[in-house]
Amino acid sequence: MVVSVIATGPTYARVARTDLVAGRFISSADVLRRKAYCVITRSLARRLFAYEDPLGQTLRLENEPFVVIGVLSQLPRALAGPAGDIGNHVIIPLSTDRTRFGIYTAITGQGGSTFEKVDVSQIILQMADDRAVLDVANAVRSVLERHHEQEDYEVTVPLELIEQMKKQRLLWNIMFLAIASISLVVGGIGIMNIMLASVTERTREIGIRRAMGAKRRDITVQFLVESVTLTTVGGLLGIGIGLLVPSLVQWILNLTTIISVWTLLLPMAMAVAVGLIAGLYPALRAARLRPVDSLKED
Repeated sequence: MVVSVIATGPTYARVARTDLVAGRFISSADVLRRKAYCVITRSLARRLFAYEDPLGQTLRLENEPFVVIGVLSQLPRALAGPAGDIGNHVIIPLSTDRTRFGIYTAITGQGGSTFEKVDVSQIILQMADDRAVLDVANAVRSVLERHHEQEDYEVTVPLELIEQMKKQRLLWNIMFLAIASISLVVGGIGIMNIMLASVTERTREIGIRRAMGAKRRDITVQFLVESVTLTTVGGLLGIGIGLLVPSLVQWILNLTTIISVWTLLLPMAMAVAVGLIAGLYPALRAARLRPVDSLKED
């Protein structure tokens, strides 16, 4: 199995804002004593140890044994590296990495292999003010351009990623809104047709109610209630499916899903509104039927 190994110190947990779910992170004593300890992500722990407790287990990195002392939920996407894999990482002490694997990285190409000395492969800068992030990112790029003849580096700015994600989310929201609007129109037309058919089949029932003293308002309310009941039942079924599917996605794909109260209440309110709008015309048509004409129907 191919994993990404990060050699760092204890301050990485604070700067990267990692979320420990079990055990502990690398300490200063581990770095000082060159301990063969490691911290792994939760998804990697499941792949390696299934449902066993990963703490205290031993894994091998290039045949070197490392003891698992902690488990992370996942790394921030901005720190996951070029591949963007946030769930397949192993974190070890920097001193242990230098002792066990050296300070040279082998780069294999078509013409053969070369060895490159790597002192630092990743630097994380944490700003006290969010407004200074973009300015500092431009300054960092300028410094790297002066000291690197080749562009063998990458500057990742979380704010840029956030803006890009906002644009993508806006596009997805527009697409989902269009699909939901079409679904509501089609559903509303279907409910209206059902209610119109119900009015036609129950013409005699309407005539009997009118003859016994029911007012047009009573007939209108009756059919509106039936229409809203249909959409309310459909809305409740939709909420049940909406709660089940994210749970399955989180369990199967190990993705974090967020369900807010508004995502449940808003569709329910829209379903009730569709029931009122779609049932209004059939209800008014039923209320306008004359009792005499209704009683003539078989």
